[in-house]
Amino acid sequence: MAVAPVIHAREEDIGATLAFTAAGGLAIVLGLPLFLPFLHLSDIAEGSVAGLTVYAVPQVVAAASPFGAAALHTGTLVKLMRVLTLGPVCIVLSLLYARKNRQTGTHQTSRRLVPWYITGFLLMITFRSFNIIPEALLPVLNTLATTLTVMAMAALGLSIDVRSVFKASGPLMLTVALSLAGLVSASLMLTKILT
Repeated sequence: MAVAPVIHAREEDIGATLAFTAAGGLAIVLGLPLFLPFLHLSDIAEGSVAGLTVYAVPQVVAAASPFGAAALHTGTLVKLMRVLTLGPVCIVLSLLYARKNRQTGTHQTSRRLVPWYITGFLLMITFRSFNIIPEALLPVLNTLATTLTVMAMAALGLSIDVRSVFKASGPLMLTVALSLAGLVSASLMLTKILT
C-alpha cells in the first residue's frame, strides 16, 4: 500500500492488498495474545514480537496491550521504526521502477519518491525531539492522533471488499499464509537472539 503510488499499482491490486493485510493483521492480533504466553517471553520481548509482526500501528497496540505497559510501549516503538523503513524502501522501488520503464521504453515516471505520511512522520519526530511543539499542546495532539487512528482503522475496514479475499487464487492465499508464518517465525527468532 505504501509503495502503490510509487510503482503505479492497479486499483484492484491495492484492494486485494488491503483485504489480505487486514485479514492477516486480524489473525495475528487475535493469535499473539493466545500464543505468546506459552513461550514465556518477557513483556519487552512480547511487545517486540507484536511490533515486528503486526501490520498497522493500531493493530500493534491491540496485540501488545494484553502483555502490559512495557510491551505496549516497546511494540509501538518497534512498529514506528518499521514505518520509518518505508521511506528508503519507497525510494529504492521508485528508482527501480523508473529504470525498468527506461529499459522498456515506457516514460511513466513517479512524481513521489516517498509517501507524504513518511515525510510528515519524520517532521513530527523532529519537532517533538527539539521541543518545537509546546507541552500544553501535547494532550490535545495525543487525543487528535488517537481519533485519527480510530478513523483510519474504520476507513480501512470499510474499504475492504471481503469478496476480493474469496476471489483470490489458491497460490496467492498460500503466499499470504506462508509470508505471515515466516514473518512471525523470523520475529520470534530475532527476539530470542536479542533478549
